Amino acid sequence: MAKTSRIPLVFGAAAWGDKDVLSARVNDKTTGQELVDVFVKAGGKTIDTSNLYANGTSEKFISQLDLKEAHVDTKIFPLQPGAHSPENLRGAVKASVQALAPHKINVLFLHAPDRTVPFEDIAREINELHKEGLIREFGLSNFFSWEVAEFHFIAEKNGWIRPTVYQCVYNAFERQAEAELLPLLKKFGIRFYGYSPLAGSILAGKDLVVAATDGSRFDPKASEFIAQYYNARYPGLIPAVHELRDEATKHGLTLPQVAFRWLQHHSQFDSSNGDAIVFGANSLGQLQTTLEWNGEGPLPEDIVKLVDALYLKNKGLLWHYSGVP
Repeated sequence: MAKTSRIPLVFGAAAWGDKDVLSARVNDKTTGQELVDVFVKAGGKTIDTSNLYANGTSEKFISQLDLKEAHVDTKIFPLQPGAHSPENLRGAVKASVQALAPHKINVLFLHAPDRTVPFEDIAREINELHKEGLIREFGLSNFFSWEVAEFHFIAEKNGWIRPTVYQCVYNAFERQAEAELLPLLKKFGIRFYGYSPLAGSILAGKDLVVAATDGSRFDPKASEFIAQYYNARYPGLIPAVHELRDEATKHGLTLPQVAFRWLQHHSQFDSSNGDAIVFGANSLGQLQTTLEWNGEGPLPEDIVKLVDALYLKNKGLLWHYSGVP
């Protein structure tokens, strides 16, 4: 059994779904249940999904599993303008409720902003959904910090449910959220869930090239939308990954080991704030190894210094934490 991690883990189910969906690496109930069982036994409490994941099949796949003591969070992605209008948002949430049944929605995230709809209209409808018992908490993902503040103050003014969780990318290389977003979240008592701990898999250390392998996030056959995003975002970081790999090897460490230990011990995650790392695993072996890495101690000082130096050197290549180039 792996040691308990300092920062809690949230199991991301982006690759869980139907067998006929290329991006659904976990597509049989037996494997899915084994992953849940091991995760919960290790102390895991949250499965994270979206109505977008695995071409919209992830939620239904999760509905087949016994989540034990864990709960499920989901997100509503605005695929077109107006997707977060009160009527459309309600329809999407009800579809997610039906897809996930018998599991309830713990945190409902807005997966990305729909700026064609006034935020006050969105917040009002979220509050109604909460009053009706369809969601327990309200979260935001990939919004600008000032938009988070806007939602907070709209809710405060009207006595509505406030956003209490926020998700965006956060890893050893992509740390743009540290400057203003994370202080804002702490000020408002909002938990921070950082996703993409391996920077879109380039810190997985498998081949150190951005290759469109079948079913990967870089494969347009799996998802043209996601492939465009990843192929635009990550290739420029490959030289930095090589440099970090070479230093890690001197210490007998792997790249993903460095990535997770940095997040656990050297990042701005705050366990007292309820922050968490959103990770993925497609097999029992991946899950068990990831749990072990997250239970390990701090990194050698020279690796920490190199991570900081590489971040500063490559800041100009990085996208905004909200996902904007």
